[in-house]
Amino acid sequence: METLEGIKTRRSIRGFKPDPIAKEVMEKIILVASNSPSYTNTQPWEVVVVSREKKSELSQKLLGLARVNAPTSPDLPIPVAWPSALEQRSREHGARRLSTLRVAKQDEEGREKLRLMNYEFYGAPCAVFLFIDGSLGE
Repeated sequence: METLEGIKTRRSIRGFKPDPIAKEVMEKIILVASNSPSYTNTQPWEVVVVSREKKSELSQKLLGLARVNAPTSPDLPIPVAWPSALEQRSREHGARRLSTLRVAKQDEEGREKLRLMNYEFYGAPCAVFLFIDGSLGE
């Protein structure tokens, strides 16, 4: 696939097969991704992959916190307000997503179920986390 075609046809996936990913395959993916450009080639990230029992344990902890709406502390600040064009785009995307998943906008239970799927990693067999030293800033 050509690069421009790949960029043009890329999608965000929110539903995965539960099939485990071979350790060798994951190592190859991380090795290739580690060639990503970084400031003065520092590649300052650490990668952690969780799967099987550890992923399930983490998911259960996150779900418990999400269900009680525990306070969050995102690494990057969430904008207080969006420029109107971006807010409109976000609303349109949200409406398309709900429609695709057959969840009515007024269906609070259905919307909550979708929100909680984030903490179940959408059924993916593993989750990959990237960490960077906090002293490096945003």
